[in-house]
Amino acid sequence: YGFYDGEDNSRLLPIHFICSRHPPLQTLESVIRVYPEGVNTRESVYDRLPLHIACMNNSSFDIIQLLLFHGRIAAGILDLG
Repeated sequence: YGFYDGEDNSRLLPIHFICSRHPPLQTLESVIRVYPEGVNTRESVYDRLPLHIACMNNSSFDIIQLLLFHGRIAAGILDLG
């Protein structure tokens, strides 16, 4: 899924995993409400933001739009992973 190599020491938040699994919009909204900082947090193995992971996994337009709304800086950050 492009964000986890099986190591337990990875900085992986629930939002990273959820963005790889085509979540219902309400699920992602709930995760963002609980921890809004997660939208702009890179996971530690490939240095990817939730937006990168969602795009890699062909998430819906609504999911991408929600991630961009809450993490506007993500639009200008390259996926270097």
